[in-house]
Amino acid sequence: MGFKKSLLDEVKFLFSGKGMPYEKVCIMVAMVISVVLSVMLAGNFSKDAPVAVIDLDNSRYSRELITKIDASEYMKVTSILNSPVNPETLCYRDKVVAVVFLPQGLEKNRYSGDAAPIGIFYDNSNTAQTADIKEAMPEIVAIDNAMASGGSSGGLTLNSRNLFNPAGSTSNTQTQGFLFFFGAMFFTFATIGMVPRLRLSNRYERILRNGTPFDLIARLMPYVFCLVVSMFLGLAVLRVWGDLVFSGRLIEFLIIEMLMAITIGMLSVFMGWTAANPGIASSRMILFIPGGFIFGGVTSPTDHLANWVVSLSHIFPLTWQFHFTRDIIQRGASLPAISAEVGAFLVYIGIVAILFSLRFEKSRAEIMANETADEKPAEVETPKENKLQHILIPTDGSGQAFKAALEGIKIAEQNSARITLLMCVELDKEISAFEQ
Repeated sequence: MGFKKSLLDEVKFLFSGKGMPYEKVCIMVAMVISVVLSVMLAGNFSKDAPVAVIDLDNSRYSRELITKIDASEYMKVTSILNSPVNPETLCYRDKVVAVVFLPQGLEKNRYSGDAAPIGIFYDNSNTAQTADIKEAMPEIVAIDNAMASGGSSGGLTLNSRNLFNPAGSTSNTQTQGFLFFFGAMFFTFATIGMVPRLRLSNRYERILRNGTPFDLIARLMPYVFCLVVSMFLGLAVLRVWGDLVFSGRLIEFLIIEMLMAITIGMLSVFMGWTAANPGIASSRMILFIPGGFIFGGVTSPTDHLANWVVSLSHIFPLTWQFHFTRDIIQRGASLPAISAEVGAFLVYIGIVAILFSLRFEKSRAEIMANETADEKPAEVETPKENKLQHILIPTDGSGQAFKAALEGIKIAEQNSARITLLMCVELDKEISAFEQ
């Protein structure tokens, strides 16, 4: 065919409107991604990252030190506790990214010239979220020591510890995130075309007519089983070959994964419901899977994002996945310890189930309405207006015929009808009349 003819033929098809309008889509994607993501991912540092303080000294100096920490542009003190608390529990549900520990006797040691150590625990479940704080805290300590008067043998010292991922291994962060992302993506590819496939195989209407939404959910179960098994197999590989830290209870994480897989499955079927065929349905995966990976705390820490972005990101199922991954796998939280997050997730599942059921019932109603219309008997078509349009009046010139003609004229005036007179005349004895 030749290079030139092939090029011109494809250009003609591109602008014909018969396929995807890629010449418009590519421009729209570039503009939307550039504008939307630049707004949603505007923060590239931990501005006012939440920090908790365990203040066992509860003195004037400790309160001054807390004020200095809160004044930093990188930290915001969200809670102050005056009794010993396990710092790991304070990090559950991403409530804080660091916990500062001020021991008893801090003020006394500070002004007596003795060593005055303080501690800080970093949530290292995402190594990027504490990078700015790790620079800011030593600066606060150095400035405080520079402003101090009195003995120079002591001074404020900072002792730090990384929690949950001490070595900063990628097995606990990026690799684990890609495992769940690609697993959910291919699970969606396998299930999003279910309704179009059933429609093409002539089983869709039978399910709507005689079944319930649970019939479609039951069809998701083999895929759910495969997804959960593959996820745990991948975690086992990261645990044996990598540096994965699995601190939580396996059975609790299994329960969450089962619920998560069913939820993604319902969303997948819902999103692909109206597609003409499974191929078209597959392209809709991009609408609800990648968002959770982008805003769920894998590609960037959640404290780098605006609060409204973090809240909005919970419409994506993978956002919940990565929340539970950090809490159960890395931080070792039990389900009762994160009951608020579990409850919110159950509400999310309920909303998805309601949307799924409403879509099923709407489709069932459409099928029933079409069947009712097909079963109706054929009706005789009648004129839109029940009016006389043409009146035929036979007459032979007699008085009786004349009265009939007058009555016909009256009726014609009432209905705006045409009148045709049929004159009957006697020609001979054999022929009685003819029409003229």
